[in-house]
Amino acid sequence: MSDPIEEIVEDALKASGMDYVRGDTNEMPLDFYLNGNVAIEVKQFHTPRIERQMAAQENVIVIQGREAAIAFASLVKGPMRYEI
Repeated sequence: MSDPIEEIVEDALKASGMDYVRGDTNEMPLDFYLNGNVAIEVKQFHTPRIERQMAAQENVIVIQGREAAIAFASLVKGPMRYEI
């Protein structure tokens, strides 16, 4: 994985012990799947692609931007040491 914002989210998911699967394939087009029912898509900024992704999937958490990823990580794991 090369996206540093996705790394923040994945580090938090791992640290929290949440079960998740990496997506971003043709069969699983969003970034993460939690318990098979909720997906997470991580973006640095808004793109037209996110509209298509949201329309194709129910129950999606969209994390847009580094500060939002850090806030999400804090919610699921606790404070993380990332510079904003």
